[in-house]
Amino acid sequence: MGEIIRKRSTITTALLVVLMLLFVFCTIYLIAISKYAIYGFATEENAQKFFYFQHDMVDLFINGVLAMGILYVINAIGTFLVLKWKKLGYWMVLGSSVIAFVIDVILLYNGGKTSDGLVFCIASILSPILLWAVLQFKSESQTCWNLLK
Repeated sequence: MGEIIRKRSTITTALLVVLMLLFVFCTIYLIAISKYAIYGFATEENAQKFFYFQHDMVDLFINGVLAMGILYVINAIGTFLVLKWKKLGYWMVLGSSVIAFVIDVILLYNGGKTSDGLVFCIASILSPILLWAVLQFKSESQTCWNLLK
């Protein structure tokens, strides 16, 4: 009876779709890196040459990158839920981004001196912030955040 009409601006919808696609591309990239790492780090020389890891750290690296890929899938699903007006989606992105940040820091601390690790650390911090900022755009005097259920 008192149904709220939910309407978001076109720019908000477009930005949410772009964020979701970025999460999907990050997932594909991370899974590709982990598959390369499984086959390419068979020797200690290759492990040190490409990612500066000690050979005994390769398993940590592969598992960490696979976990990151799974977390970015969760981010994409969370963004999709936000498109479907569910506030749970934002909290999924926030939670998985915090976990991803912790994994990034562990990988960087344990010898991963790559620029990818630093970029994903920054992306983990910015993901929920960007999503929240997009949800602050107003549509008919209300922010999208206030219209989520």
